[in-house]
Amino acid sequence: MREVIFQVCRDEPGLLEATTANSTVVITAASLEELRHEARDALIKQIGPGHIAFRVVVRRQRKPI
Repeated sequence: MREVIFQVCRDEPGLLEATTANSTVVITAASLEELRHEARDALIKQIGPGHIAFRVVVRRQRKPI
């Protein structure tokens, strides 16, 4: 199984934005759970039925304490 990794590049209250490594897909959502759904939807739109061969990973940097 292959992976599509989305890196959160904008993390503000009520707004998360993530992009793929090559920045071809950018998604936004209000929460991390919604961001994961948006990532899957974007993959379905881009790849079609072949999306089942991919695992979606959303990486979020931890904020320093």
